[in-house]
Amino acid sequence: MKRKIIASLFGTSFAASFFGEIYLLNAEKPHWFSVIGIGIVVILTGYLFFDTIGEYILKELNSREMLREKEAQMYAEKLDEMCSELINIQKATYAAIKKSDSRLQEEMNRLSEKLSQVIETQNKILAWQAKTLKESAGKKQIP
Repeated sequence: MKRKIIASLFGTSFAASFFGEIYLLNAEKPHWFSVIGIGIVVILTGYLFFDTIGEYILKELNSREMLREKEAQMYAEKLDEMCSELINIQKATYAAIKKSDSRLQEEMNRLSEKLSQVIETQNKILAWQAKTLKESAGKKQIP
């Protein structure tokens, strides 16, 4: 607020001295000392006015840049958080799949052993049936 008041004061002084310079240049018999003095005042007030406006603009640009940097930093932090969360989810999924795979592998090994036992038992039964059939076939032919 203070800068705005100072800028408006310098702007008003610049405008008044500039119009005074124009008036003196258009007068019938201008005093060159007055024209030079007012010219120096115009230059000084113009410098102060434009310098104040330049500082105000730079301050605004810097504050906007700071806001953009903060926003970019917040976005980067949020993105990092989301990525780390996604990585943790992927790790948990991998661990669950690995555990499930190992359980499935154990179950398959157990079933394979049972199947081997069943096949072995069936082979024994078939061998016994074949032996029994041979014996019964041998007994029927004797009479």
